[in-house]
Amino acid sequence: MFCRFCGKELPEGARFCNNCGRAVDFIPPQQTVRRRPMAWFKFIIYFQLFANAALNLIIAFIWITGLHYGESAGLYYEICPPLKVSDVIYGFTCIACAAGAIVVRQKLAHYKKNAPAWYIGFIVVSLTIGQISSVADYLAVTFASEGYLEIKLAELLRNVVFVVAGICFLVPLNYVYFRKRKDLFVN
Repeated sequence: MFCRFCGKELPEGARFCNNCGRAVDFIPPQQTVRRRPMAWFKFIIYFQLFANAALNLIIAFIWITGLHYGESAGLYYEICPPLKVSDVIYGFTCIACAAGAIVVRQKLAHYKKNAPAWYIGFIVVSLTIGQISSVADYLAVTFASEGYLEIKLAELLRNVVFVVAGICFLVPLNYVYFRKRKDLFVN
């Protein structure tokens, strides 16, 4: 018998889950269903989303302060003032993504009914935000600097391909994974 909330195997006749502490409805042994492995789910809620939040906070600090330009930040911002605005906006969206990662993690950890959809949406949004920032920086430099700064279009296109490939790979993969475990997300 398995807990319908956390998927942990329970001893026969258990009334409460040893892992999550919730009351479990007794299901006769002939009706028990073998649960699918939850290793990917545990990786997501115990590492990936926390690491994503931490990384987004680091990126936010770097972009808001202009550290990604090194000692040339002042020159970049002097030549192209809209670039500073774009960088600060991206920094604050990274902070929002960090908060979003924690919210999504909590929904998944508590087996909320719509948590898998939130997670898949989070993947799409967080990858897309980075791409929007790259495009905004490219446009700011192109139109405001009159050619003084050079951001390569090939690099921008490579980023677009990376984001589209990431979305095309991660969304279906996670959709199938969570679809097979939809009976766990009932809260």
